[in-house]
Amino acid sequence: QNDFWCESVDYMMKYETLPEDIHKLSNDFKVSIDKIPYLKSSQRKVKKHYSVYYNDYTKNLVSEKFGPVLDKFDYKF
Repeated sequence: QNDFWCESVDYMMKYETLPEDIHKLSNDFKVSIDKIPYLKSSQRKVKKHYSVYYNDYTKNLVSEKFGPVLDKFDYKF
């Protein structure tokens, strides 16, 4: 959502790349993180890409409303 990010933030993590992002951040701050816990990792049985849940109409709707967010996080349909 547009309200939850701003241009002045130095670093953002994405859920899709969370282990790598945490590793990079811990290196930047020179903090050791031994292990990242994984909780509820077996809850979602179907592992589909988010884009399969959108048709042409909803893709356009989301792109119109959240175009800058999609660009910022490099999300693609």
